[in-house]
Amino acid sequence: MSWRNLRIAAAFLAIAGIVYAQDDPGTSASGTSSGNVGQRTPPEPATSNTDYSVSNAPLGGIERRDVPGAQPNVLRYTISANQSFETGAVASGSGTPETSGVSGTLAYTSSSARNQFGTTYSGGGGWSNQATTSNMNFQNFEVRDTLSLRRLILMASNVVSYSPQAPIGGSSGIPGVGDLSGILGFGTLSPTLAPSQTILSQNSQRISNASAGSVTLNLTGRTSVTALGSYGILQFLNAGGYDTHQEMAGTTVDHRLSARDTVGVRYTFMGFGYNEMPVTIDTHEASLVYERLWSRRWRSDFEVGPQWVESTETSSLPTHTYIAGSASVTYNLTSVTSADLRYTRGVSGGSGVVTGARLDTVALAAMHSFSRSWAASFNGTYSRNSGLVQDQLFTSKSVGAQLTRKLGRDLSCYFSYTAIYQSSSGAPFIAPVNVLQGLYHVFGFGVQFTSPPARVRGI
Repeated sequence: MSWRNLRIAAAFLAIAGIVYAQDDPGTSASGTSSGNVGQRTPPEPATSNTDYSVSNAPLGGIERRDVPGAQPNVLRYTISANQSFETGAVASGSGTPETSGVSGTLAYTSSSARNQFGTTYSGGGGWSNQATTSNMNFQNFEVRDTLSLRRLILMASNVVSYSPQAPIGGSSGIPGVGDLSGILGFGTLSPTLAPSQTILSQNSQRISNASAGSVTLNLTGRTSVTALGSYGILQFLNAGGYDTHQEMAGTTVDHRLSARDTVGVRYTFMGFGYNEMPVTIDTHEASLVYERLWSRRWRSDFEVGPQWVESTETSSLPTHTYIAGSASVTYNLTSVTSADLRYTRGVSGGSGVVTGARLDTVALAAMHSFSRSWAASFNGTYSRNSGLVQDQLFTSKSVGAQLTRKLGRDLSCYFSYTAIYQSSSGAPFIAPVNVLQGLYHVFGFGVQFTSPPARVRGI
């Protein structure tokens, strides 16, 4: 049955590509179309949907600075059909778990001299051959807005997602759907503003939502101050995980020493709470921030400082001070090559598995286009979660690779492989969700239709 679904979806994509090619409005001698979209750009290397330029987000703002800016006033989308196979430590019935699915993405960014608005969506569904496994369904949606008023920069963003598991690799977090890229995670919102999901759990439907805003005041041409606030939730629908909410507030003062070097100081407060338990965890962090622009394509930064942790559960979590921080290296070369290596250390809400955790994470994403037809991408993560209240240690590792081949102007196919491993140790503990134990593999392949970037007027 799953193969039948895949064949139907593949046929739909092929028909869509033919119809699109036949119905595409022609261009005039001047190169513009007669519709409400502008000139089409030349073909791009395989997999690239992003303008890999250096991000200009404020140093203390809510946006990730490793994510390149998108082309303004451009609308683009993808539709893909995929098939995946799982082996190893998976919850399943008899036989090899197989999933046939259809997914898609939609992205639009509008820009003017003072205002930039953007929205991004990715979602899809799948049908499994296992009666013990619910059909796969994932949704991710982000809306963001930036307003520049002379010395003020106002930013607001909201990211909401629905997922059947903890996110693993790719922008969707679902292995095998063909979205591995040179960018870590979904959206442009800084990942520290959303509840952590680094302890991997399966068949545990959840909703994650994060809303954030920041105000940046440029005091001089070199010095600025930024204040931000955010609120996030992690809510489990059917697996009994710890429903978590977190609040964050902070301020950053940064000074540009030169065109390449920026230093700053930052204070951050984070509070974690749990809907069904009278436990709260608060953290206060003072840190030093440094960023270096080695070139238009190379960027590195680090942040380090003490993090003071206090809790209402004083018997098992007395007040303590840890060292927290982050470091990253980002490389972007137009749409040909990109790489992002990032390390983060601090306190998290516990991923719905434990009430608070000390978290260490290393993540790497890379992409390279060998030609206009071939491209490869890689994604790897390592996470270590040590429970603050429960005496538990979770170690998670994942690696993923994808090879993409263009079949024509708009159609491509891919093959991907993802390996995930997680182990735990500590005192006897019953996790409230289906925590992964052991090693499992996901093999995926599929076909994808990618629309050319279309410049939309009047939005």
